[in-house]
Amino acid sequence: MHEKMAEWPIKKLVISMSGPAVISMTVQGLYNVVDGFFLARLGQRVITAIAIAIPFFYIVFCIGIALGIGANSLISRRLGAKKIQEAGEVVEVTLLITCILGIIATIGGVVFSAEFMSIFTADSKVIAAGSEYISALSWFFIPILGAITTEKMIQATGEMKFPMYTSVLGGVINMILDPILIFGLWGAPKMGIIGASVASGIGVLVTVVLNLYKLYVSEKTLNIHFSKKLSLKTAGSILSIGIPTFFMQALVSIAMMYMAYMLAKEQAAVAVLGIYSRINQFIVLPVVGVAQGTMPILGYSYGARNQKRFTHTFNVTWLSITTFMLVCLVLLEIFATPVLKVFNASPAMLEIGPRIFRIIALSFIFMGTAFTVNTAFFAIGKARQALFASVLRQLIGVVGAAFILIKFFGIYYIWWAYPIAEVLAFIYVAVTCAKIYKNEILKLSEVELRV
Repeated sequence: MHEKMAEWPIKKLVISMSGPAVISMTVQGLYNVVDGFFLARLGQRVITAIAIAIPFFYIVFCIGIALGIGANSLISRRLGAKKIQEAGEVVEVTLLITCILGIIATIGGVVFSAEFMSIFTADSKVIAAGSEYISALSWFFIPILGAITTEKMIQATGEMKFPMYTSVLGGVINMILDPILIFGLWGAPKMGIIGASVASGIGVLVTVVLNLYKLYVSEKTLNIHFSKKLSLKTAGSILSIGIPTFFMQALVSIAMMYMAYMLAKEQAAVAVLGIYSRINQFIVLPVVGVAQGTMPILGYSYGARNQKRFTHTFNVTWLSITTFMLVCLVLLEIFATPVLKVFNASPAMLEIGPRIFRIIALSFIFMGTAFTVNTAFFAIGKARQALFASVLRQLIGVVGAAFILIKFFGIYYIWWAYPIAEVLAFIYVAVTCAKIYKNEILKLSEVELRV
């Protein structure tokens, strides 16, 4: 399967690789929206509880993304260099690390859910609802992490359709079970907020089982064999990319927790922030799909020392992502109020929500470039540069700007922190990308000629 990355025309290859990933990510974003839609029927306190709980889950999600991207980058580069056996070894090491970290995350979620919620609110009903939601979903953290990492490892081989099928199947199962388990339809137990957690968990279980079958039974590219001794060097290579990736992604959660903390007394604002986070996932996850599809191409081209294919892939990716983000910006600016009404927004939420949505959406203008450049950074092993971009965006941008805006202008100007953060990140990635392209990418063909 990976041979097509060396031979197919770039536009055809990008569509072939990204299309399934985009569909997969869109479905994931859709079932997040569906979750929010049904949970919103349980009242504003539940919406607020979920909004506070989301950053906790995002931390766990970040672990999976970090391991998956680390493995994806390493596998694609090893395949590009024709190191097939070493690529297969990455799978085994990644799955072991996934299980270890999944166990730790499960214990943390079950034991400390209430303590986490109490940091952000004193409302006992909000704490109870959020704690129930976190505790229930925590039991599925190992399969959740496994679903993410296995998907990205399969994608590294050039096989994009199979993980799309499994992800879509898991998402559809989740969306079907959501109303059944939340409201107790057709004789099922009425589980309320816990039902949403169980529905999500069952969906990911199906996904990870099918992905493991693909990796170990039907996938021939990697030629995986169980080893009695796993390579610490390979583990270090995965984590050298994964750890910066984790911190980069986790900073998003930290920034969101900071915003929730600063808005603690404004329950309607926190609820709006929670709704926006689901809408944002629905918008961003297809972009992540494009990145997932193009990262193996970029990594393979870099490993094969093919500057022309690397550059062409980068340009196609940037144009696709930027165009999509601008379309989403226009749509959200126009339909902010109808979107809020879909989520059963209270009058207080409808009063402030449209303005909040329209301000935050301005960040989409610059987001496409940052996504594309960071994808390229990870593909070629430049995780530290991607990490610094995220530090600049989330800590210096969102957190720093929010602090200054509140101090000098008041709480309702806090939302401008998001577009300010994206402008800062845009400037950094544009300058850094230009330097790396000049010093490394343009020299790939020169290296190829010397060899």
